[in-house]
Amino acid sequence: MATGTLVGSAASVEQGEPITFTYTTPQFSVAPENWVGLFPDPVNGPGAQTYAGPPTLREYTPLASGAVSFATGSLPPGNYLAFSLANDGYTWLAEPVRFTVRAVPRIPPPPYQGAFGRSGRGPAQFSSPAGLTVDERGQIWVADTGNDRVQAFTRDGRLVRVLAGRFK
Repeated sequence: MATGTLVGSAASVEQGEPITFTYTTPQFSVAPENWVGLFPDPVNGPGAQTYAGPPTLREYTPLASGAVSFATGSLPPGNYLAFSLANDGYTWLAEPVRFTVRAVPRIPPPPYQGAFGRSGRGPAQFSSPAGLTVDERGQIWVADTGNDRVQAFTRDGRLVRVLAGRFK
């Protein structure tokens, strides 16, 4: 009979958010090889307190009480069970805890409006554009090696800055 405790920080987390489990282990069961493992539910957890497949993630819990956190970025969305287990084995130290990893909502890129630049040498014109990036403000930076400059544009294509020089 499991006499310890295992408590999750949330019943549901978004993929990439950490989840933490606090645990207590009866003093007579404390061991350096005790561990908490995360298993897909219902696929392969040690429900019968025997090996039924490897954990998706695991962390050792060698103390009588404490907390262990897991990063969930590598976990596919779905349902999981966390088990507190004894001595690198599959005997329960506490009742398992169910939790869900939710998919991260997709955020569409900012809308692109209009065209950027024309062929030539004047402002907002390109000779040999070689690369671009978007900064934290959403400005689009274009490296134009043919004109030896870098130009910045707003999301709607308005020129806001020109850095000239030898960038080769």
